[in-house]
Amino acid sequence: MSRHKSAGRPNSQPVRNRDDGITSGPPRSASETETVALASLAAQCRDLTAYRDRLSQILDNLPMPVWLRAKDLSLTWVNQAHRVAVEVDVGVTPSEQNLELVPGLDADEAQVLARRAIEKGQPQAERWGFVVGGNRRSFELVEIPVGTGEVVGFAHDITERDDAVGELESYSDASAEMFSRLQSAVAIFNVERHLTFHNDAFVRLWKFDESWLELHPGHDEILENLRQRRLFPEQIDFLAYKNAIFDQYTSLLEPHEEMEVLPDGTIVRSVLSPHPMGGLMIVFDDVTDRLEMERARNTTDAVQRNILDHLREGVAVYGSDGRLKLYNAGFRECWGLADEFLGSEPHVSEVVEACRTLIFDASASASEWVSLKERIIENALEREPRTSRLHLTDGRTIHCSGKPLPDGPCCTRTPTREACLEMSKALWHPIRAKPYCNLVAHRHGHSVQRHGPNNPQML
Repeated sequence: MSRHKSAGRPNSQPVRNRDDGITSGPPRSASETETVALASLAAQCRDLTAYRDRLSQILDNLPMPVWLRAKDLSLTWVNQAHRVAVEVDVGVTPSEQNLELVPGLDADEAQVLARRAIEKGQPQAERWGFVVGGNRRSFELVEIPVGTGEVVGFAHDITERDDAVGELESYSDASAEMFSRLQSAVAIFNVERHLTFHNDAFVRLWKFDESWLELHPGHDEILENLRQRRLFPEQIDFLAYKNAIFDQYTSLLEPHEEMEVLPDGTIVRSVLSPHPMGGLMIVFDDVTDRLEMERARNTTDAVQRNILDHLREGVAVYGSDGRLKLYNAGFRECWGLADEFLGSEPHVSEVVEACRTLIFDASASASEWVSLKERIIENALEREPRTSRLHLTDGRTIHCSGKPLPDGPCCTRTPTREACLEMSKALWHPIRAKPYCNLVAHRHGHSVQRHGPNNPQML
């Protein structure tokens, strides 16, 4: 056109219009206005070409396959990731070779998803698995209809997501298997507050109809069911009570423990925890028997301690870890030890060290003390009763006897006064000398004696 314009002579050139028609006109010279309009049109064409090339370059750099289908749903363009997936060279066009992404499908089969997208007027997706680069991968194929009648498609690699979902399902199955074997009652509610899991212990504790639980009732329905059957603590404002529980679905960050007494006297301990997948997990335990046993044990301990405190002899009981578990006032006064020290459960070696000034002459060498202390602690490993006499540095003479407890530390929890006295007779055989002190050291049934440097027969 520029050449004809510079020559100043008429010309005729057919052009393609917007409707794909070919038009031509009689040759004539273009006016100045027409020349400007044509120049502007040429600039727009260059801009569109540059935009198309830039868009094509962007799509070629995407890490996922992308393709374009014509109105007849045949492929007209694919990006570089698509070519890599189907293993074709850059120069091969869709018209020269079947470039459908899913291997083994002909054109009609590959176009089913795109045809459905056209019919429904909205994006459609399908999951496919096939080999790419020698590895089997899972893809989600999406076809999107556009206003021109064409269809744009892309494939999203969801292999890692599927693997994660599979691992999560395996973990969930393993957790469900573990929960089903627990003696504790377990119930799991999702974010919509519907029951998604329960074990047999949950059914037994709350006496539910399991077929009803299989319908995944809501948390509020379960609470109402328990209230109607009078299996739940009476509440002044039941609605406020339920709302307080439901608030835990969004506010609970750490496990929360509660104790509730049911109308029949059963004491239930419940632990509410946020579930990793959203919702709540609640674990229920019937702790009635355990609390009664603890109450009885505490009563027994108090009785035994009271009996020991009224004994003239000093008594100390060591646990299997070698630490002081029990002592009476006679023991404390005999050795002049503070309650704060004795109450910290000191080790037998620490007790020996605290009594050093009473059982070892300060004029003796440090090495002699170390040797004596080691022998005392070593004797703690012997499984034989011992009776000894100690001459203390303050002039007192103390008779000591040690004997392993027959059933370990639990023997100090004998439930009756008579049994406790029988245990005392079995453990302590005081020889009447003033003041008295019986030191009982127990470590896995072994006894430990306290010796003084003035008692060579004990060394």
